[in-house]
Amino acid sequence: MLLIKQVCAIIVSKGGVFVRSVFYSVVNDIKFKEQYYESYYTYAVKIQTGTSIICALASAGSIYAWTQWEELHIIWTILILVSQVVQIVKTYLPYSRRIDALKYIIPEMHRLVLETETCWYRLEKDDNPDYITAIYKYRQKQIDIDVKYLGSDPLPDKRTLRSKAQKATENHLALYFGVVEGGDNDVQQSDPQADSEANEGTRH
Repeated sequence: MLLIKQVCAIIVSKGGVFVRSVFYSVVNDIKFKEQYYESYYTYAVKIQTGTSIICALASAGSIYAWTQWEELHIIWTILILVSQVVQIVKTYLPYSRRIDALKYIIPEMHRLVLETETCWYRLEKDDNPDYITAIYKYRQKQIDIDVKYLGSDPLPDKRTLRSKAQKATENHLALYFGVVEGGDNDVQQSDPQADSEANEGTRH
């Protein structure tokens, strides 16, 4: 009975095994989102650049076709039509708006990642770490960034970008935390302090 009480106390305490694992998941998730935002930014810039190139080529081609009106008047008409359609569609695409938002989000995410990881290392050395406060603090900061710049228009979940971001997160965690899990998966590590307390309870 004494052992059960001690284990429960360890789990629910501010520095317990469970809340420690939850905070690590927060650190992990923030890093994953930083990587996903970077991947989506690169993807959106490529789409935006591609549509701009198509418009430029269509305009240039239409000018040339105009100079050769008698032979190429049908091609001129088609190129003008294509250029106009692309221009209209481009105004309805969300990429330009998201690119502008990500220009501000990504630097803030870089700072947030560094801040949460620094907090993790600090709490790991603390004799009485308060993971619960850290969990609330950094989850709220992440939400504030999303609401501030994305509002009610979150980025879509693209499988290829998610895979790329997850791989980058795994590499980062392996380098700085010595673990190989990534993405938005929960990561659990053994807690030496908690294990020691549990072993003491067993002896009693």
